[in-house]
This record gives sequence, structure tokens and C-alpha cells, in this order.
Amino acid sequence: MKQVLVPAAFNPAAKTVDFSNVAGFAPGRLLAVVNTTSRATIYDPVTAGLGLASISGSVLTLQFDTTAQAVTDHILAFYDDGVSQASDVNLTTIAGAAGVSAPALASGASGLLGWLRRIVDTLSGGLQLTSGGNPLSATNRLPVEIDASNAPLSVSGLVSVSNLPATQAVSAAALPLPSGAATSALQNSILTALGSPLQAGGTVNGNLYVAGSVVSSSNPVPVIDAYQAPVSASWTSATGVNTALSVSTGGMDTVILTVAPPAGLTAGAITFEAFDGTNWVAIKAPRSDSYLTDATFNLSASPGTHSWQLSVAGYPQARARLSSAIVGSGAVGLVCIVSSAPDVSLVTVGLDPNQQLPAGSNNIGSVSVANFPSTQSVSDAQSAPFAGTVAMTVGATYGAQRSIGVLCTVAGNVDVQFSDGSTLTLPVYVGWQTFPFAVTQIVAAGTTATASYYNLK
Repeated sequence: MKQVLVPAAFNPAAKTVDFSNVAGFAPGRLLAVVNTTSRATIYDPVTAGLGLASISGSVLTLQFDTTAQAVTDHILAFYDDGVSQASDVNLTTIAGAAGVSAPALASGASGLLGWLRRIVDTLSGGLQLTSGGNPLSATNRLPVEIDASNAPLSVSGLVSVSNLPATQAVSAAALPLPSGAATSALQNSILTALGSPLQAGGTVNGNLYVAGSVVSSSNPVPVIDAYQAPVSASWTSATGVNTALSVSTGGMDTVILTVAPPAGLTAGAITFEAFDGTNWVAIKAPRSDSYLTDATFNLSASPGTHSWQLSVAGYPQARARLSSAIVGSGAVGLVCIVSSAPDVSLVTVGLDPNQQLPAGSNNIGSVSVANFPSTQSVSDAQSAPFAGTVAMTVGATYGAQRSIGVLCTVAGNVDVQFSDGSTLTLPVYVGWQTFPFAVTQIVAAGTTATASYYNLK
């Protein structure tokens, strides 16, 4: 029979438990030893670290470290003697070991339940039941799980539950709701107050407000384009080639790039590129200050401030890269602004004015222009061939002739002056161009193109 024993002695410092008070004690029949004061199991033969370190007669040395426990702690052992059966005699023995004497039984108590109740009453001072780490009390009760498949369970004086199903249905009618709680009836009344209950295809009448006023043609809903804070850089002749000003463009559409090279640079170039997730690819961008487009910008040819609009929809990154070293004094300023505003093309013609035709025979097809003669002569508005030419030096003054010819090698602007002192800035591109203007001077201050100039007679 399994028995509850109180050992003869407990020495926590030596980690020993003495069962010399148990006749014929056999360590192999010991099932467990519990310190009821610290609520800790100090011996369990089936758990690692809770076995026996050594045995000397009826004195057991434990593996568990009991040095933090006290000699006065209450120790209980569970033991199977393998012989006796449960009876009042054996329960009397157990009760006596626990400090319960026969005359102490409650009036009318006898048998197994009587002895067990008395043993529990006696041990209650040293054995404490807890729930959630706290002693049981009127506010900290022991949870009880009820198996619905078993016979009806009745707890006298507290709860009586019979045939409780695992799942209980709760109806809206049976469940009390607080005053004003959301119900289908209340929801319908709210929707009715809005105009009519919402149904499939229904609408709710109401007004949309912006800045405290109803939306109208004079008070529209604002649509705001998102943009990132400007990112800037300053590059000089000390800046290494392939240095880049990069920006993240995921979810954005446009990058506005401004470059301001100083006058006096003799070399240097910036290339515009976008990242496709694997490679950096060159992209062509139109300028905001002219109809030119660039994939690479020559810093020495056009001092001043220039701006480009890069279309980057679908690209996660974009950058301006120093593709050729800067030569000369001064700093080149760069500014990038990333915007969600859609790209609006600044150039609507498919021909690139900066792209020269390759050497050799080139067939570019035909262009149909209404009311334009099929054969063009090199002449001015007077429709007469030119009889001569005068080479012009930038900044020098000449007598006005019929027209001006420009042989351009680097695109830019040409500032011309007329006989009355007025000036006009003309964009020129690589190649030969004729303008039907009688000019007296190529003004150096506004001229950025690299070209040869001729007064045509």
C-alpha cells in the first residue's frame, strides 16, 4: 500500500533525509519526497537531478540542493510498502506519524474519510495550497475543470451543474445588453437619420467639407503631390570621378535636378542614370530652361544654373554621377528633389537636336511638312543667294549684313545685338544654322555655345 511518511530527520545542509523510523525501509520503494514548506519536490526517481546521490542504510543523500531550506521545514515522503492494504489501522499509523491521535477524530467521523479529513486538518498548518502562485482564499480560488462526458457533478453548498454541454449558445434575447448598446434596430435608426438605410446600391446623403466649408468649385478638395526634402552636393576639382549624388525614387515619378557650374571650368561632365534593380542605366532628360535634352552634361561649356526633369517612374533609385573629372577652380552645386508628380514631357519632338548622324550614308526617311517647298536654297528672306561672308569675332562690332550664319560644335545660346542696340538670345545646336537677322555683334556675356559666326552678305 502507498503510504505517507514523515522521516525521522531532515538535514538540508548535508542534503540528507533519515528514514530510520521506518521498519524495514527499502529505498527502492520510495516514490517521492516533498518539502511542503517550500512547496518543492526534493526527490523523484524518474526526474533528472532529483534522484539519490548515495544511500547509507536508511539515510539517503539527495541530488537536489536543499542547502537553502530549513531543518524545521515539513517533509513528507510517499512510500509503497508492497504489503499492507488500506484500513483504519494503517490510517491510524499514518495519522500518528503526522501528529494525529485517535481520540482527535471529529465527532461521528470514522473510516477512511474520517482519518483523511483529520490528517489534512493537522497538516494544513504546514501544507499550503496555492493557485497562480498565491495562497487559496475567498478571492483566489482553485480552478476546477469539468468533463462534460462524465456523470453529473455536484459540489455541496456552492455549485450544482448537470449535463453541461461543451458549448453554450447565447441568444441576443437572453443576454442583457447595456443601455444604448449597438443592435440591429439602433443601427437602422442611425442609417435612417443619415438619409435612408444603406442597401445594395444605396447612397448616404451628406456633404464633404474642406477647411470647414462644403466642397465646391471655389473650395475644391486639394490633391497634394508628395516630395522628398532636397538633397544637395558641392563638387570641385578634388572630387573623384564616379562620385554620385543618389536619391531613392521608389513609388515616385520625377526627379528635378539642378546643376550650377561656375565659369572658368575647362573640363568635367555629369551623367544622369537610373537603377533598374541590377544595373545603372543612362537616361536622357529634358532641360527646364531650354528644349535641349541631355544624358551627359558638359560642365565647361555652359556655366550658370541649369535644371533637368528626370522621369524615374518604376526605378527605385536615380543619380547624377561625375563621369569626367572637373578641371578648373570653383565648385559645382547640385540639388535633387524627388516628387510623386507625374512626368510632363518638356520635349514633344522625336528628333534629338544633340544627336549627330553617324558617318557614311544615312537614310532617315522623309518628313512631310505642309506648304513647305520641296527644294530649299541657302538664302534669307530676300530669296537671293548670299554673295559673301564676313567672319565675326565674339565681342567685336561689325556692319550689319543680310543674315547671320552659325557653325556650332557645342550646343548652347548665342546672344546677338542689332543696329539699334537691342539684343536677342538664340538657342543653337550642333551643325550649320542660318538666321535672317542683320546683327552688328555677337555679345560675349550671353553666349554659351561653342561656334564660328559669319555675317552673310
